[in-house]
Amino acid sequence: MGRESTTTNQYIWIITAARKWNKQDRLRTLIKGDDGKWHEEEVEENRMRYKTDLYVLELFNSQGELLYKYPLAHYADGIRIINKKIYILDKNRSMRFHIYEISA
Repeated sequence: MGRESTTTNQYIWIITAARKWNKQDRLRTLIKGDDGKWHEEEVEENRMRYKTDLYVLELFNSQGELLYKYPLAHYADGIRIINKKIYILDKNRSMRFHIYEISA
């Protein structure tokens, strides 16, 4: 269940879901109105949740073998590698990049 991925040299970095989304992870929910139609509403209190165990950053070699798994403690909406740093974007909650250094 790959969410976002990027490559560097002969390695592939992928952010995957470690578990299913639950109610606290959702930013929107469907509510049935008095008119019988479904309406989408924002769940504002969930936007203030910055920490989660939902995502895992995984490193694979060019043969597809899993080399490393790193659980993330934040939400992840995008991933980029620039030079020797991994930038993971949380655009919907904290609106910032989480930066990790690549060693070796």
